[in-house]
Amino acid sequence: MVSAFALPFLDPEKYTTVKKIAALSILLAIAAAGCAPSPEMIAAQLREDEAHCASLGFQLGTDSFKLCLLNLQQGRDIYQQGYSSGYSSGNSAGLRGSH
Repeated sequence: MVSAFALPFLDPEKYTTVKKIAALSILLAIAAAGCAPSPEMIAAQLREDEAHCASLGFQLGTDSFKLCLLNLQQGRDIYQQGYSSGYSSGNSAGLRGSH
């Protein structure tokens, strides 16, 4: 049986700050790649958005149709920014008027 310390990349004495940073960077890159949408997910979202804009009466290929698609994407982006930064939608104590 091979001990963990027989492998040089698992030996804590061989770690330098640079190696630790590199290892952390690789782990973060792998984690971020898992969060990125796949091409299939992007295509499915586009089809859904196109169907939604068409259901609102916009004609495919027109500037207004493109603007509808853009507005849907911007809405998702704004929602995601708020979600990521910890803000919630709806009435919160900071948004209520005085009673």
